[in-house]
Amino acid sequence: RNTRSSIDNSSSNTVCVDKKISGWCKSRDQSTAVHVGTRPCAHRSCRSRVAHSRVVQTRVCMALSSAAETSDAGKPKQVGAAVRLMITGAPASGKGTQCALIAAKFGVPHISTGDMLRAEVAAKTELGLKAKDFMESGALVPDDLIIDMLLARLEQSDVVEAGGGWLLDGFPRTDAQAAALSERGIEPDLVLHLDVPDEDLVARVVGRRSDPVTGAIYHLVYDKPTDEAVLNRLVQRADDTEEKVRVRLKAYHTHATKLLERYDNVVRTVDGTQDKAQVFADIESAIVALGAAQKSKKQMQQLGAMILGAPGSGKGTQCELIAGKYGLVHISTGDMLRAAVAAGTELGNRAKEFMDKGELVPDEVVIGMVEERLAEEDVIGARGWLLDGFPRTVAQADALGERGIVPDVVLKVDVPQEILVRRVVGRRSDPVTNKIYHVEFDPPEDEEVAKRLVQRADDEEHKVRTRLVAYNQYATLLEDRYAQQLAVVNGDQNKLDVLEEITAALDKTTAAKNNEKSIDRDDDDDGGSSGPTGGVGVGADAVEKGGGENKTSSSSSGQKETMSVNEFVRRAEEAFESGSLSVQDTNWSGQAGAEPARVAAGRSSYTDVLARPVLLAGDLTAFLAFAAIGTLAHRGDSSDSVSKGDVIRVALPFILGWLSASPLLGAYTSAATSSFRSCLLITLRCACVGVPVGVAVRGLATSHVPPAEFAAISIVTCTLLLAAWRTTYIAVAGPTTDGEMRRGGMLDGLSMITTLLRRW
Repeated sequence: RNTRSSIDNSSSNTVCVDKKISGWCKSRDQSTAVHVGTRPCAHRSCRSRVAHSRVVQTRVCMALSSAAETSDAGKPKQVGAAVRLMITGAPASGKGTQCALIAAKFGVPHISTGDMLRAEVAAKTELGLKAKDFMESGALVPDDLIIDMLLARLEQSDVVEAGGGWLLDGFPRTDAQAAALSERGIEPDLVLHLDVPDEDLVARVVGRRSDPVTGAIYHLVYDKPTDEAVLNRLVQRADDTEEKVRVRLKAYHTHATKLLERYDNVVRTVDGTQDKAQVFADIESAIVALGAAQKSKKQMQQLGAMILGAPGSGKGTQCELIAGKYGLVHISTGDMLRAAVAAGTELGNRAKEFMDKGELVPDEVVIGMVEERLAEEDVIGARGWLLDGFPRTVAQADALGERGIVPDVVLKVDVPQEILVRRVVGRRSDPVTNKIYHVEFDPPEDEEVAKRLVQRADDEEHKVRTRLVAYNQYATLLEDRYAQQLAVVNGDQNKLDVLEEITAALDKTTAAKNNEKSIDRDDDDDGGSSGPTGGVGVGADAVEKGGGENKTSSSSSGQKETMSVNEFVRRAEEAFESGSLSVQDTNWSGQAGAEPARVAAGRSSYTDVLARPVLLAGDLTAFLAFAAIGTLAHRGDSSDSVSKGDVIRVALPFILGWLSASPLLGAYTSAATSSFRSCLLITLRCACVGVPVGVAVRGLATSHVPPAEFAAISIVTCTLLLAAWRTTYIAVAGPTTDGEMRRGGMLDGLSMITTLLRRW
């Protein structure tokens, strides 16, 4: 009503041009919409979610803006994002009163399952008629039927206009019902629990009375009527006796504990014994805090995900669950293509030309549709997107990358091929109801239904195997293309277990994005510099000589400060502890500019040798080299060749002496290779003990006391050979700290150079 006149006056072109609709189209907020294309209007006051012509959209929305300015004051309070709320509490805890206040304040549709059930029955919908059969027979309406009603309710326009937010009241009541909701992707952002002691609840219910004339509800203690005539005619409901109330409370508590445990991470308990205004004030603060957190999440992370899975892998089921759990927009390129063709958009018409000829739709057309879809309001305002069915080739993936469409995580639902064949080949459909069954995993209970089931032509085994071969060809290439983002989950298990693995992968990705954003913000605050991927640069010149702290350069010219090594290490440790960074994800050559810390040798033992096999092999080679040199020098000009047995016999006593002493002196601890200086000191210490022990063992073996010159030459030569080997080891493999955390050697440098060249 507010906008009609301004739109009429703005342009004669603002008319409804959809062939199926004549006249003006009114949405629930009384904004006029024009139906032409497929893109929802992005204007803030147009909540109809219908398509606007690009030609007339600007004029329509310009006219809407003036009306929106005058009507914003009466609108419900926005909390930053659509909120999905549940409210739970015992009978008489005040849920009904608070639901009315929440719905009015925040504009979320109040969905009471009792009211919903009665409305479906009254409207004689298919689900309502099914429910009526159970109700008339005195049986409880099955959970699956109520959940189907709820799913249908969540698709209604008032929920869509609220951005997908809702307030669910009266369901779930049990953990099983909550699990069933979770399977359908219905997860709350916040569960409000009104906590009232049982004795207070009993007093509230037992004192409740109703006026049979007016239907008004009173209470003998808290809300007594002032009119004596009204007081005299009040009656008590049969269910409001103390005995029945306590039975209902017992039933409530039986299920409430498990239900609250399931939603433990999103439950906010509110003291329901307070005045209703104070109860609502507590609820309001919780919802506003949730809205702020959601807004912050949007700013910190919008998750981009792709999903890969062969036919029969359960990919479609997981897409629904993921979208519901994380608030992602599920973008199926097949559905998107059909919708664009049906709507007659520019890209849809181009695609239709190829489809009519029986040709494949070119990549550029499909990618254009994907790009447009990702720019639409519902995607921009969501927590992220989930791309399903595209890309199918590396060329398509590269083309997406050129448009800036790069996923944060690529999920692969992995199922063995024979299991996939069993899943698809056993699939059957009911031609009457179109319901899908499986002859092995989900056969129909009704014999008559079983007899009329049919198999789709595409579900025959030879066709399934052909499709799997085609899928494996492109999936393998895509896995290589997205190797850095790939997360493989086991699809050969219960769908909720599959979802749990996917959840772990998505949570890890989200945590990494949050950590990356956090570092970026800290760098902006501190004047630090960060790379394009949010990594932190550490300059070697920033480290004070002779100290562990940092000298940061700052000047009035605005020169950026460099992060200290200590700060870099602190943040890295926090990332490891939070799980957003793991060893396999880390390129340790990034620390090559940092001064290696002095690491104490710690406790030494013979077991250290087992942890350093490469270092041990080099030490043994050094002693064999020493023995070969000594044997050749001893033979002099003799023409006799040196045998391997002679070399081993000479080296063996020194090896035994080294292995008996050096492990206890720290030769194989991380400190022994933590720096060149530490390496030389520990090698000298071990050689001065281990080599004399070897000389003594040789003397005992030969029954001859070695001369002092031989002992001195042996110590010096072995020490030099061992030091040469060990410094080479550090140069190639890099210095180590506790836990073999490498700081960057020649191999790391080569790896870093090849990585940079490949990226370049």
